[in-house]
Order: sequence, then C-alpha cells, then structure tokens
Amino acid sequence: ETLDLADIPPASAPVTPRGEAGSLAVVIYTSGSTGRPKGVALEHRAILSRVAWAGETFDAEDFSGVLFATSVSFDLSLFEIFATLAHGGRLVLAQTLLDLPTLPASAGVTLVNTVPSLLRELTERHDLPGTLRTINLAGEFFPPALLDRLQARGGLKRIHNLYGPTEDAIYDAGGPVQDEAERPMPIGRPLPGSRLHILDRDGRLLPRGAAGEICVAGAGLARGYLDRPQLTAERFVPDPFDPTPGARLYRTGDRGRWRADGRIDILGRIDAQVKLRGLRIEIGEIEATLEACAGVAETAVLATGAPGDVDRRLIAHAAPDSLDPAALREALFQNLPRHMVPALWSLHPALPRMPNGKVDRRALAALPLPDAAPPAPPETETEAQVIALWQALLEVETVGVEDDFFARGGHSLLAMRLLARLRETFEVELPLGALFEALTPRHQGGLADA
Repeated sequence: ETLDLADIPPASAPVTPRGEAGSLAVVIYTSGSTGRPKGVALEHRAILSRVAWAGETFDAEDFSGVLFATSVSFDLSLFEIFATLAHGGRLVLAQTLLDLPTLPASAGVTLVNTVPSLLRELTERHDLPGTLRTINLAGEFFPPALLDRLQARGGLKRIHNLYGPTEDAIYDAGGPVQDEAERPMPIGRPLPGSRLHILDRDGRLLPRGAAGEICVAGAGLARGYLDRPQLTAERFVPDPFDPTPGARLYRTGDRGRWRADGRIDILGRIDAQVKLRGLRIEIGEIEATLEACAGVAETAVLATGAPGDVDRRLIAHAAPDSLDPAALREALFQNLPRHMVPALWSLHPALPRMPNGKVDRRALAALPLPDAAPPAPPETETEAQVIALWQALLEVETVGVEDDFFARGGHSLLAMRLLARLRETFEVELPLGALFEALTPRHQGGLADA
C-alpha cells in the first residue's frame, strides 16, 4: 500500500480533537491500605492546569534542558514530559538523577525535578552542572542542610519546594524557598486553580497556626479511583466551601497548618501512611499482606528514623517468634513492590498492647534494632571492596559475602548510590537492572570482574 502525499493535511489544517477536558487522560497507581493498589484517574483538565501553571512560572531558558529521569509510573513524569514539550522545551533523558555527572548531555540541563534525599546524595559526591538554574523539590521533607549546600553553590535562579498528592495532579502548592532557617521548610502557597483547606476532624476550617488535615480541591482534582467507588467516596468528599454543584475535595491524610504569611507547613501524617524516599507507603497494605501469610498471628510494621531521612527503613514486628523471616520476606516479594518489603524483622511471642487492646507501637519503636546474622567472609579482593562499599552506604560494621542487599537495609535509592560507587571504584559500566539481579557482594563482585 502506498501513501498519497496529497492525502496528508497541511500543518495549518485544524486538528480534530480526540478528547475533551473531562476525558480520562491517565491512570497512576499508588499504594492502597487494603492490599490492593489504587488507580488515580486523572482527566485532561487536571494535567492541563499544571501545564498552564508551568508556563507562567518557568521561562524558555528553564525549559531548554529539563532532566527526564522519572518513571512514567509516577505523576511527576507528566510535568517533565508535557509541561516541557508544550512550552517548546527539550528533554534530557537519564535513567536516574545520579547518572547526571556522567551524562553526555549534562551540560545542557537547566531544570531538575526530584526528591530531596536523592539530590542530597548527588551533591555530596558531585558538582551540579553549571547550566542548572532551577530545582524543583517535592515528595519529602526539605532538609535545611540541603538548602545550605545548594545556596553555597551559587548560580541557581530558583529553588522550589512543592507539594501535591497524585490525586490532585502532580503539584497543588509550592513556591520559592525564602529562608534556610525556617523549620519545617514550608511548601508555599496554593497554585493557580488549586484550593487548600486545613480542616479539623469535623470538617471545619481551622485558623492560622492550628494543625489539621490538608484537603485539596480545584482544577487538578482527579475524578477518583478507577473501579473503586467506595474508596472514592471516602477520600473525595463533597466540598462545603464551593457552591458549584457536585464540587468535591480530596482528604490527603497529611497534617499541616497555615503560616501567618499565607504559606503552609507540612507536619507529617494523620494516619499510618509513611514516605520513604518520595514513595508513599501505607503501612496497612504491608500489614494486611503479611497477616495473610501462613502462621502469622499478628504484626505491626514501623518506619525507623525521621521523615525525610535518606536511610529510613521499614521494620516488621511479627508473632509468634517461631516464624521464618526469610520465608515471610519471600512471600511479600511475591505480592508487593521491593520498596514496600521491610528490610528489618523482629519476632516476638506476642506483640505488646496498650490498655485499649491496640498494639503498642511506641513500645515496639523503643526496642533496639535486630542484629544481623553472622557474616560469611569474602574470598577475593573484589568481594572485599564491594563489602567495604556496602558498609559505608548501609552504615553497618559487618557484611557477609552472601548477604542480600535489601535484607541488610538497602533500598532503591541506596541501590542507585551503590551503582554509582561500583562504577567509580571498578571503572565498569553497570546497568541498574543488572544490580537488582545481583543482590549479594559475591554476585556484584562477579559483575565488577566481568
């Protein structure tokens, strides 16, 4: 079959719309509390509202080299792709942010979107490109020490601290960071088209300075969760502050407060959801999956460290103490993504409880972290070097040559850091996928020697 060029309309010809503002554009899956991921259904209007904001906030020079290192499974990729291309910009593709120092096109990167912990790792070991002028940070608490480092570098036009759940299309609040001494670092003000409310448990507006649940509404709001009408009704509730028929707002579960200057502080979660390296994890989903395993009587999953801590890890407490942690980990790997499988395990005859019968999570959090198994020694110099890298990254004194990286407390961010150090130490080019298939010092030593 041949193509007649006369059948191709000129570039100036009107394009027939293939969707409307209220049409479904994309479904982004996030963690669920009942053992099932939930698909956030975003419409075209939601994404377009953020694209329009981006055009008002960033200029042509910002868009001339936007780093695209975000998985398309996350809503931030929608900003990187569509905001950049819609405003005539250029994408610079990379597997991860940590590849930036060795990226051939790094000299052209002008704008970076990432989480604070990943940027901190990059700046601890490498200089940022001299062309970089704008940094957008979101997904975690913004540590003031990182801001100090970025401001000392100089050359940056702006540093934004941004906020937004997937259910409200990428970002719904943000602004430039003004003062490195602020604790916590505020997330800025609502973006154009977005409305944020701080509400008490009865859904009433709270005054400035009072802490409550952050609820969001406006142009970026999702239509709900795909094929989950009950969950949609629980989280997307009628908006009493908008007279428009059918208006809704989304209950984020985040705790916050208004500042006197109109910006917002994030104060953590009001439920059992935690964030590890920018990924939202609902503890209930892990516990529900773990309690479905044979022999498990009860369990409680906690996060070690403070919010925003790059080395924060999940620890699973389970009863009875006759359980096999290795078997439980393997069962979770079959049903959960790796970042949701606890790195640490502590078994008990029974979990401590409070007078009301609930598991005493505070008592569990006060317990010392469990010790690792006796390590198997390395057999080659390469294995010994790999073990030394693990010890530095995991901040542990002993590592066995057959230890599993994730079982010893590793996570996806540390895996990228390890990959960068393996490349530097052994001068080999290793793909990220190979590292996830070689999870012991013995296997990684083999990759380095190959």
